[in-house]
Amino acid sequence: MIEADGALQPKLDALVQINKVWADAASQAPVPSVMMGAGNGNASSRQDEIGQLMGVLATKAARDLALDLKVKE
Repeated sequence: MIEADGALQPKLDALVQINKVWADAASQAPVPSVMMGAGNGNASSRQDEIGQLMGVLATKAARDLALDLKVKE
């Protein structure tokens, strides 16, 4: 019996390529050699900002590709 996979492999390949591009961009983001702050724990770093952006973009990419990442029983 053959079951349709909803073109899963092309969607996964596209998702991998999207994440490679964003990972490359994040690795080249300029980061200052010295960072100064108040030290109160409320200041977010550049890495935190990039992490939040990556989360948003990954969610958008999954929605764009209509991926259902739930485990089916």
